[in-house]
Amino acid sequence: MIHTLRVPPSQITLSGDSSGGHLVLALLRYITQFNNAKLLPAPQCSWVWSPWYDVLAALDPAGWVRSSNYKTECIHASFPTWGVKLFIGDLEIIPSVEEYLTPLNDPFSLPSTVLFVVGGREVLVQDVQDLANIFAMLPGNEASVEFYKEELVPHDVLMIG
Repeated sequence: MIHTLRVPPSQITLSGDSSGGHLVLALLRYITQFNNAKLLPAPQCSWVWSPWYDVLAALDPAGWVRSSNYKTECIHASFPTWGVKLFIGDLEIIPSVEEYLTPLNDPFSLPSTVLFVVGGREVLVQDVQDLANIFAMLPGNEASVEFYKEELVPHDVLMIG
């Protein structure tokens, strides 16, 4: 978009839902780490909807079931486990890979504002709120994080909406 269509970064909003939210966070990490604004500048802002904050945690479906919101969740515990096994395959999980898979455990300075949106009845609600809070506490991120919880909605605000 930036180089081919010549869309200025100030007119780009990244948005991703669930695993797409995870990919948005991974791209923002990449933009921050490699800091080459000529090649890949930061977008104006990003919206992450129920982002998959810890891909590796999904290897254990019991964590999903233990959530007090599991009974109101529309995603069965086996689905994230299936997804992570396909996603990582036989990838060796070294620190430089893990930081992309678990932004909850390794937050970073955001290159632009991020809106975190989560459903109040989903399994991920507390962890997404924690993720937003952790990002907001990092120096330089204070004004770059917004959080919104839609109280009576399970996972996937966009799908339910």
